[in-house]
Amino acid sequence: MRWFKHDCTRQPSDTAHIPARAPLPRRYISAMGYAFEGCAQAELKGIVYDCSRGIAPSITDYLPALLPDTPAASSLPVLRQIQNPGANCVVDMGGLLDYLQVSRPFWMLVVIMVAYLLFVHIITYLGFLWLTKKEKR
Repeated sequence: MRWFKHDCTRQPSDTAHIPARAPLPRRYISAMGYAFEGCAQAELKGIVYDCSRGIAPSITDYLPALLPDTPAASSLPVLRQIQNPGANCVVDMGGLLDYLQVSRPFWMLVVIMVAYLLFVHIITYLGFLWLTKKEKR
Protein backbone atom coordinates (compact mmCIF):
# COMPACT_ATOMS: atom_id res chain seq x y z
CA MET A 1 0.00 0.00 0.00
CA ARG A 2 1.35 3.43 -0.93
CA TRP A 3 0.88 6.18 1.63
CA PHE A 4 1.64 9.01 -0.76
CA LYS A 5 1.38 9.80 -4.42
CA HIS A 6 4.49 10.98 -6.20
CA ASP A 7 4.60 12.19 -9.78
CA CYS A 8 8.03 11.23 -11.13
CA THR A 9 7.35 12.83 -14.52
CA ARG A 10 7.19 16.41 -13.21
CA GLN A 11 10.26 18.44 -14.01
CA PRO A 12 11.71 21.01 -11.55
CA SER A 13 10.93 23.79 -14.04
CA ASP A 14 7.25 22.79 -14.20
CA THR A 15 5.41 25.52 -12.28
CA ALA A 16 1.89 24.67 -13.38
CA HIS A 17 1.16 23.18 -9.95
CA ILE A 18 1.82 26.45 -8.07
CA PRO A 19 -1.46 28.14 -7.09
CA ALA A 20 -2.06 31.69 -8.30
CA ARG A 21 -2.44 32.92 -4.74
CA ALA A 22 -0.31 31.25 -2.12
CA PRO A 23 -1.85 30.63 1.32
CA LEU A 24 -0.64 32.45 4.43
CA PRO A 25 2.85 31.17 5.20
CA ARG A 26 2.97 28.86 8.20
CA ARG A 27 5.82 30.80 9.72
CA TYR A 28 3.40 33.50 10.85
CA ILE A 29 1.38 31.07 12.99
CA SER A 30 4.25 28.86 14.13
CA ALA A 31 6.20 29.42 17.33
CA MET A 32 9.16 27.72 15.64
CA GLY A 33 9.26 30.45 12.99
CA TYR A 34 9.63 33.18 15.60
CA ALA A 35 12.13 31.12 17.59
CA PHE A 36 14.18 30.60 14.42
CA GLU A 37 14.13 34.34 13.71
CA GLY A 38 15.37 35.05 17.23
CA CYS A 39 18.15 32.47 17.00
CA ALA A 40 19.20 33.70 13.56
CA GLN A 41 19.39 37.29 14.79
CA ALA A 42 21.30 36.32 17.93
CA GLU A 43 23.85 34.35 15.91
CA LEU A 44 24.21 36.37 12.70
CA LYS A 45 23.39 40.05 13.29
CA GLY A 46 26.44 42.28 12.99
CA ILE A 47 28.81 39.43 12.12
CA VAL A 48 31.34 40.07 9.34
CA TYR A 49 33.88 37.43 8.31
CA ASP A 50 37.14 38.04 6.48
CA CYS A 51 37.33 35.82 3.41
CA SER A 52 40.41 37.37 1.80
CA ARG A 53 42.37 34.12 2.14
CA GLY A 54 39.78 32.24 0.09
CA ILE A 55 38.80 28.61 0.28
CA ALA A 56 41.41 25.86 0.04
CA PRO A 57 41.57 24.00 -3.30
CA SER A 58 41.05 20.72 -1.45
CA ILE A 59 37.57 21.99 -0.49
CA THR A 60 36.65 23.54 -3.85
CA ASP A 61 37.45 20.24 -5.59
CA TYR A 62 34.21 18.89 -4.06
CA LEU A 63 31.98 21.63 -5.52
CA PRO A 64 31.20 19.88 -8.83
CA ALA A 65 30.18 16.74 -6.92
CA LEU A 66 28.07 18.70 -4.43
CA LEU A 67 26.38 20.81 -7.12
CA PRO A 68 26.22 18.52 -10.15
CA ASP A 69 23.54 20.52 -12.02
CA THR A 70 25.37 23.82 -11.60
CA PRO A 71 27.78 24.51 -14.48
CA ALA A 72 29.40 27.41 -12.60
CA ALA A 73 30.60 25.00 -9.88
CA SER A 74 33.00 23.40 -12.34
CA SER A 75 33.96 26.61 -14.13
CA LEU A 76 37.66 27.37 -13.78
CA PRO A 77 37.23 31.18 -13.43
CA VAL A 78 34.65 30.70 -10.68
CA LEU A 79 36.85 28.24 -8.81
CA ARG A 80 39.83 30.62 -9.07
CA GLN A 81 37.73 33.46 -7.68
CA ILE A 82 36.56 31.33 -4.77
CA GLN A 83 40.11 30.21 -4.02
CA ASN A 84 41.60 33.71 -4.22
CA PRO A 85 38.85 36.37 -3.87
CA GLY A 86 41.12 39.34 -3.11
CA ALA A 87 42.20 41.47 -0.17
CA ASN A 88 38.87 43.28 0.32
CA CYS A 89 36.66 40.18 0.56
CA VAL A 90 34.26 40.13 3.50
CA VAL A 91 31.11 38.11 4.19
CA ASP A 92 28.42 40.15 5.93
CA MET A 93 25.93 37.83 7.63
CA GLY A 94 23.35 40.63 7.56
CA GLY A 95 22.81 39.69 3.93
CA LEU A 96 21.75 36.21 5.01
CA LEU A 97 19.27 37.74 7.46
CA ASP A 98 17.89 39.86 4.62
CA TYR A 99 17.58 36.77 2.42
CA LEU A 100 15.71 34.91 5.19
CA GLN A 101 13.46 37.99 5.62
CA VAL A 102 14.36 38.34 9.30
CA SER A 103 13.61 41.97 10.00
CA ARG A 104 11.66 42.14 13.28
CA PRO A 105 13.45 43.62 16.28
CA PHE A 106 14.59 41.04 18.81
CA TRP A 107 12.40 42.50 21.58
CA MET A 108 9.32 41.98 19.37
CA LEU A 109 10.20 38.32 18.90
CA VAL A 110 10.45 37.90 22.67
CA VAL A 111 7.05 39.57 23.16
CA ILE A 112 5.49 37.35 20.47
CA MET A 113 6.91 34.20 22.06
CA VAL A 114 5.69 35.19 25.55
CA ALA A 115 2.23 36.02 24.15
CA TYR A 116 2.16 32.66 22.37
CA LEU A 117 3.10 30.88 25.59
CA LEU A 118 0.39 32.71 27.55
CA PHE A 119 -2.19 31.97 24.86
CA VAL A 120 -1.39 28.25 24.88
CA HIS A 121 -1.50 28.12 28.70
CA ILE A 122 -4.86 29.91 28.82
CA ILE A 123 -6.38 27.60 26.21
CA THR A 124 -5.04 24.56 28.10
CA TYR A 125 -6.40 25.87 31.41
CA LEU A 126 -9.83 26.54 29.89
CA GLY A 127 -9.81 23.06 28.39
CA PHE A 128 -9.07 21.51 31.78
CA LEU A 129 -11.83 23.61 33.39
CA TRP A 130 -14.28 22.38 30.79
CA LEU A 131 -13.23 18.76 31.37
CA THR A 132 -13.55 19.03 35.16
CA LYS A 133 -17.05 20.55 34.87
CA LYS A 134 -17.98 17.68 32.56
CA GLU A 135 -16.63 15.13 35.11
CA LYS A 136 -18.67 16.63 38.03
CA ARG A 137 -21.98 15.98 36.28
